[in-house]
Amino acid sequence: MGMGNSVAKKMFIDDAVPYGSKGQRPMSGPLKVPAETATKCGCWKLPSGQLTAQIHHGVLEGVTTEMMEWFFNNMDAVVKLNGVEVPAYWLWHHEDHILALAARDKEGKMVGLHIREAFGRNPAFMVEDCACLPADSNFRKGIRLEIRTPLGCLGFLQHQWTDVEGGVKYQSLMLVGQTAQGASPADFSNSEVSAYPNEGGNFASRAFVNNVMIPKKVNPPWMAAWLTHNVEEVGLLQQWLPTIYNDRANLVVPGKSVFDIWEPAKTIPLSYVDPIPALIADAPKQWWDGGEPLDPMRELPKGGDWKVYPDPDMTGATVILDLINNPAPREEEKVGWLC
Repeated sequence: MGMGNSVAKKMFIDDAVPYGSKGQRPMSGPLKVPAETATKCGCWKLPSGQLTAQIHHGVLEGVTTEMMEWFFNNMDAVVKLNGVEVPAYWLWHHEDHILALAARDKEGKMVGLHIREAFGRNPAFMVEDCACLPADSNFRKGIRLEIRTPLGCLGFLQHQWTDVEGGVKYQSLMLVGQTAQGASPADFSNSEVSAYPNEGGNFASRAFVNNVMIPKKVNPPWMAAWLTHNVEEVGLLQQWLPTIYNDRANLVVPGKSVFDIWEPAKTIPLSYVDPIPALIADAPKQWWDGGEPLDPMRELPKGGDWKVYPDPDMTGATVILDLINNPAPREEEKVGWLC
């Protein structure tokens, strides 16, 4: 996350980022609140001291996992909606998103992703990441980001999607904080994995992570803003993705990026985090940085052996937020660290 008034953060402070709701950029439909589209949306504190946030979205009608795979491999494309050129990332959320630009290796596989957004357009909830994607990423199944530090893995964010009758079922799981080795709070008997990645550390380090770091960085106002933003953007997918995907040969604008659509985006500094530079060292120049334009009809890179982490056991969990039954307004607070 960015610190201080960065270029992107100042854009939100100055109210300079285009609005969809004011006609300053295209919008595919209205934003929906959690109670309208989700069956579960909240945050809980587990007996282990960890925090979990979970969203069970409604079925995304007309969307398929094939479409999801294509979108995540082409998130940085510019497309045409009703004849107007617009970054696909803007269609995913027409108020909060500024840019998403992928770093691709020599095989065209996404290994990193620049993200600039602010939940609820609130500068206090600014996201300025260059996320490194796991080697096992498979966008036909989902995506997962893990927080790796010298103290070990502090948490993960997982989005998964599956084909169901009429569309796609999309679920999100965040689990932050650590637990002792072998004490992950979940039943793994029917799972492809045997533990969460954020096990380990000694008692003192776990106490510091769970009782100091997590409450300071992932507080209820930030969590409410993230939950709401996630519901809004996922709910919009069914409004535009099937149309763009089914006519992608004509509706994708090859060679154009957010820089061509919105000039101020060029002033936003972009830098990579390790190990991304090594992963793209022998790759061609990134297409949005003057390289060869991507073909929207190209064969997508093969996904990895991506495995799904199950939801934790909620026995004894304390409700922090329940946005289905008790909607909470967004407030200005300290910035969190997951997007």
